Amino acid sequence: MPPKKEPRPDAAKLKKTISSLLNTIEPPLALRRLNRVEYELTVRDLLGIDTSLADLFVSHLQHLELEADKFATGTLEGLH
Repeated sequence: MPPKKEPRPDAAKLKKTISSLLNTIEPPLALRRLNRVEYELTVRDLLGIDTSLADLFVSHLQHLELEADKFATGTLEGLH
């Protein structure tokens, strides 16, 4: 994305730049899963959220578990 006052590069220039970048990256990038710390730091950097995501996820999962327990209990009671 060019700066607001600059024109967008033409297709040939973009293609040449991308080709140049792809030729300089060695070895090929490997995709892998982020661990919890890496994920939290990435979200913090991208979104500017400086909070413990693990705490948010844990409380959300606990809520889901409680709801699942209520559902399972109601379902089992309805079978008797």
